[in-house]
Amino acid sequence: MATPVQIADALTAAGCETVLLGNDILVAPFCGRVLAVAPDGNDNAIWHNSAFDSGDTAKSLLADDGWQNHGGDRIWISPEMETHVPVANDFWGSYTVPKAIDPGNYETVDISADSVTIASAGTSRFFRSDRDVTLQWTNTVRRLDAPDSLPDGVSFAGYETRTRLKSTDYAPAQPALWRLLQVIGGGRVVIPVQGERRLLPLFGEPQYETSDDGSVTCAVETESNYKLALHHLDSPGSLLYRRDDGATSDLIVRRFNLVDGAVYSDVPSSDAGKRGYIVQVYIDDGGFGGFGELEHHSPALDGDQNEVEDVTTTFVYRGSAEAIDALSGEIDY
Repeated sequence: MATPVQIADALTAAGCETVLLGNDILVAPFCGRVLAVAPDGNDNAIWHNSAFDSGDTAKSLLADDGWQNHGGDRIWISPEMETHVPVANDFWGSYTVPKAIDPGNYETVDISADSVTIASAGTSRFFRSDRDVTLQWTNTVRRLDAPDSLPDGVSFAGYETRTRLKSTDYAPAQPALWRLLQVIGGGRVVIPVQGERRLLPLFGEPQYETSDDGSVTCAVETESNYKLALHHLDSPGSLLYRRDDGATSDLIVRRFNLVDGAVYSDVPSSDAGKRGYIVQVYIDDGGFGGFGELEHHSPALDGDQNEVEDVTTTFVYRGSAEAIDALSGEIDY
């Protein structure tokens, strides 16, 4: 494990631009993401590639020509079957990560004491639509102040991302923002539910439990590989992650905007007719590093709508298990 400051120092030694918002949030403009969040300035609460713990190993990873899997809170472009899967009936065999999307072509356009704005543009192949689409997107990361009423012994770090996607020539493709937060294995994802609890396995054999309040819990054991989705009409627009590590517990609360009547274009590989299942949890079995992901998709560009925006807040709390238990009971999901 490493702190945001230690990761920033390693990346600086590797020749990469970094931006620290306080000592608890690290933004990595070179790959377009929040890479570390630590409520007390200590160990990172979200998953990052351990190669970034030292300058030498960071240089080695960044020299790799393949997908480098930096970790953190990243932006991809969906629908996944359009942008990442060239051969529809060979999902994993043909899966690709376009470099125009990750790591992208980011540049820093504005920095203040508590925020940074980065922008990227590129052309990516949309395989089902059989065309190239040029996209532009900006991402503003703003550090949030701690709540006034934190329980004793609980520390906090939080940030808001405000991301805008634009394109003037994309039809028949329906591009959308796809936000993915990688979390450290060993904890539990909670998917709050309102409504019918329409769940859809996207691949693998999802393992989950349901509670009396309707919510769904998935253990991030990182021993199996699967993905589970909830229909947006059954989501209040939030995902949570709780991980206990000895005497300390971390609670991540992720909130995002869902839009009634919007076009949501991401679809499962098994059935292109099933739309709307855009609140997603991915569990990695160790093949990519052993982590979980809290994911959601924005409304799509469609018709005359050539710009969409996603606003997501991420709150991270750290304290004793007892203190986090008490705090969990007070949070409105």
